[in-house]
Amino acid sequence: MSDPVISYVERDYQSVRTSLLNWIKIRFEKDWKEVIDTSVGMAIVDTVAYSHAQRAFYYDMQALNCYLESATLPEAVIAIAKQLGYRRRLTTSSSVPMTLYPSPPQTAPITIRLGEKITLEDNLVFEAASDYVIPAGKAVWPDTTTDEVMTFVQGETLNEEFTSDGSAHQSFQLSQAIVLQDSVSISILDKEWEETESLVVIEGTGRGRDTFFGDGTDDQRYTLSLLNVLIEIDDEDVVVVIISGETWLLVPDFTGAPKEFRATKNQDGETFIHFGAADDGAAPADNSVIDVLYQITATQRRYTVTYSADGTAIVKFGDGTAGQIPPDGAVVEVSYRISGGVVGNVRRGK
Repeated sequence: MSDPVISYVERDYQSVRTSLLNWIKIRFEKDWKEVIDTSVGMAIVDTVAYSHAQRAFYYDMQALNCYLESATLPEAVIAIAKQLGYRRRLTTSSSVPMTLYPSPPQTAPITIRLGEKITLEDNLVFEAASDYVIPAGKAVWPDTTTDEVMTFVQGETLNEEFTSDGSAHQSFQLSQAIVLQDSVSISILDKEWEETESLVVIEGTGRGRDTFFGDGTDDQRYTLSLLNVLIEIDDEDVVVVIISGETWLLVPDFTGAPKEFRATKNQDGETFIHFGAADDGAAPADNSVIDVLYQITATQRRYTVTYSADGTAIVKFGDGTAGQIPPDGAVVEVSYRISGGVVGNVRRGK
């Protein structure tokens, strides 16, 4: 009895079925009597051939989609690219300059607020990209007297709420797809959280920088954007305040000397920079530039947003070491924008 020839590349249903029949005829030359396609023996052969072909197909798909060069599934390309640190670009909203015609012209200026909606006949929604003011008495705006452009962006702002259970690595999936990238904002207990690309890096060893502008008044106070700032009175390098090119001195209490500031922190980890009286030189002058450099010592209010192939967004929080955990029972308020993609391409003159 000769050994059958095994092919490792012919793995489709028909090839497997033919190879299986050849192997049976060699192994059971005298016993194999099945010649009718509807017989039980042939049914078993067909079932085995189909199962092997299906398994080979999925093995091949899995192997192909492990490499960027051969990947065929969008989900695989997204996953591989994410491992390489690439963040894919998502849907971009269409935008259009609009001309508005108040009818009748108003005696007072008309204010168009950021996010103000205009709905077209086909229920396509556009929102104002900024605040705009139509001057009083204008029958059309913008007109020939101005270079202002009133831009409206296709899409709609939505709001959703979730409830934190206080666990690490919480995630919440937004209900609407085609979420516009960088449009997600989150507020928890009236505090704005910050989106970051990754929570993997352990926080606490970084530095922050904020810039403010003095107003020349007494008792000015400014809140730093990052939490858990290191404050050490004897170390001049942990919190550095530079005003108009000059470094001011960190003190525990004001002494009446010029160019002094204090730093305090509340129970939530927020840090405040305080200045004293203007007449003793311990208050920044009006419109003076205040640069604050500082070191952080613990986690921040941060989250990440990942996107599926259809543009659905998933918001993820940290574990208390890399990114703070939303408090148990706290309401997670999420605002984001969705877009119809190419649906927002409006024909000229519409």
